[in-house]
Amino acid sequence: MITPDRAEEAAPDPEEFLRGLRAVTAPRSRFTLLCHSYGTVVCGRAAPNPEVTDLVLLGSPGTGAESSADLRTDARIRAARGPVRRGGPGGGGR
Repeated sequence: MITPDRAEEAAPDPEEFLRGLRAVTAPRSRFTLLCHSYGTVVCGRAAPNPEVTDLVLLGSPGTGAESSADLRTDARIRAARGPVRRGGPGGGGR
């Protein structure tokens, strides 16, 4: 079962990373968090950081938020998922 506990522990890391990036980039630079799978849960926790301008969620099991508004961010949010396959890897089942 996926729980947000590990994401809560990991969320400060992207925030520290973003602060470091801000220190070495142009003042008007944009920062996009590109997050995949369980990483989208971590990014959901880091989304309120004002440094984040865009949030891209790929193959997400969910962010822990009920809606995009619950992420409490001004960032533009995009999400994508792949096709649903039946019958395990490679598909085939019906």
